[in-house]
Amino acid sequence: MNRGAERDSESKSSREIISNKLGDISGENMNDIAEKMGKRHKGNKTQVRRIYNDIKKVQVEWRSSDKQQKAIEETINELHMIKPQLAYTAARKQELSGLKENLEKIINKVEPNKDSIQNFFKLVEAFVGYHRYYTEKSGR
Repeated sequence: MNRGAERDSESKSSREIISNKLGDISGENMNDIAEKMGKRHKGNKTQVRRIYNDIKKVQVEWRSSDKQQKAIEETINELHMIKPQLAYTAARKQELSGLKENLEKIINKVEPNKDSIQNFFKLVEAFVGYHRYYTEKSGR
């Protein structure tokens, strides 16, 4: 697969979620998107795990919050502040540029409500699980 076709393929999974509201997406659709992302994205387990750990920190703060509007806005702001970290990581490891683009698009789709935020965290967690599975399976 040439680089342009690979990039189109990588961003297709994020376009699938972009067409839906993140808060309304079903578990089945979330699973399908996470699996496609896990199959497509390059990068070793450590690199993906570092990104996941940054997102997990935001999730821990979210879970300990009162989940009122102020906490929702703070959580969304924290998610947006992960974008510079994604850019830095993708600049160092070019194979993560597709993942950076997809996660940025998904972060942009997080709406200011509990379901949307919770689905974002579930989607990322599912992606990490599938990425690990396909990484182990392919020997990457």
